[in-house]
Amino acid sequence: MLLQDGLCCVGGIEGGAVNITAAFQAQSLSGEVTAMRVANGGSGCRAEAELNAFPWEPFATGKTYLFEGIPINWIGYYVSVQYRDAQGNLSPVYCDDVSVEGMPRPPASPTP
Repeated sequence: MLLQDGLCCVGGIEGGAVNITAAFQAQSLSGEVTAMRVANGGSGCRAEAELNAFPWEPFATGKTYLFEGIPINWIGYYVSVQYRDAQGNLSPVYCDDVSVEGMPRPPASPTP
């Protein structure tokens, strides 16, 4: 799994929103990878026990997450994923993060 094509960070205007892309890739020697469960956001990578609270969904090679309310300064955005193959075998949990930074809003233009 890889966020933002491996870039370190994304940014935008304070209070605004930015899309964060996630690319997923998985293989199994026992069969086709058919499902995944994903946790996004939060303050760090999730443990397998935490991912148990998230539903399984069909395997996808990519997703886009909307990060709203960009703060001034840096904040980490995390995505954790676990895969399941057609035989029911589970992968370890994989995690990636990207830093999000907000820039101050430009001053309003004075009206004539």
